[in-house]
Amino acid sequence: MKDINLLVVTTAYPQGSSINGIFIKNQLDAVRDRLETVSVVSPVAYFPRTILKFASFREYSGHTEYPADYSYGNVRVYRPRYLWIWERPHTVSLREDIYFRVLERIIERKNIDFDIIHSHFIFPSSCASTRIKMRTRKPLIITAHGGEIYGIGFANVNMVDKTKKTLLSADAIITTSPQNREIMINKLGIDEQKISIQASGFNPDIFHPRDKLQIRKELQLPESKRIILSIGHLLEVKGHRYLIDAMRKIAGIDEDIFCLIIGNGILKNDLRKQIKDLGLGERIRLIDAVEHQDVPLWINASDLFVLPSLNEGSPTIVAEALGCGKPVVATKVGNVPFLIKEGFNGIITDVQSTNALADGIMRALQIKWDQEAISHDARTRFSWPSIADDTLRVYESVM
Repeated sequence: MKDINLLVVTTAYPQGSSINGIFIKNQLDAVRDRLETVSVVSPVAYFPRTILKFASFREYSGHTEYPADYSYGNVRVYRPRYLWIWERPHTVSLREDIYFRVLERIIERKNIDFDIIHSHFIFPSSCASTRIKMRTRKPLIITAHGGEIYGIGFANVNMVDKTKKTLLSADAIITTSPQNREIMINKLGIDEQKISIQASGFNPDIFHPRDKLQIRKELQLPESKRIILSIGHLLEVKGHRYLIDAMRKIAGIDEDIFCLIIGNGILKNDLRKQIKDLGLGERIRLIDAVEHQDVPLWINASDLFVLPSLNEGSPTIVAEALGCGKPVVATKVGNVPFLIKEGFNGIITDVQSTNALADGIMRALQIKWDQEAISHDARTRFSWPSIADDTLRVYESVM
């Protein structure tokens, strides 16, 4: 497919050291050498700084940046700005229209040539991309990443209708789990022949088993402890409160277990206070977010990875942990049942249950896992080279 020019439309794509949308970049990097050119359009919602002086608007401070366009290899990334619009049901059509006009303008101004459109996320990127398809008559592939599909039962009628209309317009659809595929077929009436399943992947050159004790020495971690690790933004939805509560129960049973939580977020001070109030300062360490290339070091230094989330799509970090040969204890959310084979590479627990999480962690630490088998299975199912082959087959099918 060396003569194919690809247009990628997405609401998230990494900028500088940011890892926002890193899974999309990783997928793209796995296929780009087999394409002629790749143009990524990732519009940035802009929020006027002058309004941020009002306390009720400060949560939108992340929308004041103006990232620049950049290139690497045969990829050109465009970051046009558009005015941020309040995300409410009655503004859906307006936000879609603004997003579409930004796409249309950048395609015309930069004279972007493309043969296929690959859009990530339903709204607003894929909704707007269907209009680009209608204008250009180019095939459209949509990747629905998770929550926008399995959360369809909680969406308002307008959003459900817009989601259905958008997916029906696609020439091919990629989603992250069998559950999402069933929802699209049974609840939205999408042709099953158009849908393929593709979990979030990982780079096997980086995420692979390494010497645990040697890395613990490098990171100055206790060599004799059994270490459980959790990595993610410190937000309510990530469920770290339940992990800390679970550690309180575990601490009363086993003195040999140590917990690392890596990430930044608005709950950091609250979680630090929770740890202090429970007297777990010697058992749990909060660590600031680390660079993505350092993540495999921390995973390999651990004995067990834990994902206590209340909601997820297809969590890339789980695939990365499995790639390092580490078993995973995770709540039954999103694509987790597709990623984890119970008893082979991890344990699935109930959501928002301290007892279930503590029990899952204790059971997992008592099992002698086959780390090489876990890593090999992950490379076969979730590595970027494997996913790249699947993606190219989808591209070929629409051409």
